[in-house]
Amino acid sequence: AEQASVESPIAGLNVLFTGKMQQGSRNDMKAQARVLGAKVLSSPSGALELLVIGEKASAAKIAKAEGYGAKVLTEAEYLDLIATSESAI
Repeated sequence: AEQASVESPIAGLNVLFTGKMQQGSRNDMKAQARVLGAKVLSSPSGALELLVIGEKASAAKIAKAEGYGAKVLTEAEYLDLIATSESAI
């Protein structure tokens, strides 16, 4: 699906969510990220740029993401990051 041009801190980034999210389901977070212009991945890969971790996130997945050079954010850090773009939507 073609993405509309969106102004957001995560627009154009390859993002992956892991662990249990507190502010909604992981599917909700994925859908929101897509609206903000991000590409949501299903597993860590060399294309991964941002890993958002919730509770009980897989240590192996975090290590893999860091190995690929991805930035790792907690759910709270991610929500702070996108909060600025949320007000614009």
